[in-house]
Amino acid sequence: SPVVEKAVARGIVVVTFDNVVDTPKVTVKLAANQEKLGGLMMQWLCEELRGKGKIVMLGGIPGTSSAVRRWKGAEEVLKKYPGIEVVGTAWVDWAFDKAKAAMENFLAAHPVLNGVWTDGGGSAQGALTACMEAGRIIPVTGTASNGFLKLWSQLKPKGFKSYSVTEPPYCSVVALELGLKVLRGEKVKRVEEMPLEIVTNDNVDRLVRFDLSDIFWVHTKLSDEKVRELWGAKK
Repeated sequence: SPVVEKAVARGIVVVTFDNVVDTPKVTVKLAANQEKLGGLMMQWLCEELRGKGKIVMLGGIPGTSSAVRRWKGAEEVLKKYPGIEVVGTAWVDWAFDKAKAAMENFLAAHPVLNGVWTDGGGSAQGALTACMEAGRIIPVTGTASNGFLKLWSQLKPKGFKSYSVTEPPYCSVVALELGLKVLRGEKVKRVEEMPLEIVTNDNVDRLVRFDLSDIFWVHTKLSDEKVRELWGAKK
């Protein structure tokens, strides 16, 4: 924050996005509603379980604004559902391997688990992989990384359901466009909200890309040619 404030004081245009810098002294703040992101996925999970059941929560990188605010949004929703019991929590850095290991421990410790809330794509893929290997298919939420959506689409015929709310990666493009508008002397709001993208059982098969890498994020403004160049199979 101090470095950003010095830059703005010197007349440098600063547009923050994604993990937003914690200072009001920026030119433009592009911010997705992270509490809403975490809350919408928890709301879906609680409704899917009809307000009763045991769940675990896997958060992102502790201390980052996105992770903290998503967790806060989820906890606010939980207050409305006293029948939902959180039996385990872990911070897994939005990483596949850490989420898988944490989920394996939770599955071993709890013979009954009814759902998993995660706020990331890698975490969702890791948690769901652990569930699959244990033969226990339960609802797992997460953001829209291609690897997670591949598993989701493959498990749909077996009754698997999920719900994904994502701050899309093209927010970087929106931030750049806002900065250019400022430099051109155009008027912009000091705070701009970045719309969220939703994936459900109804549209997951349309969005998933089995021809691309797991690390591709399905919400993109790039051309299909560029997408294949960056995330397609290497020859």
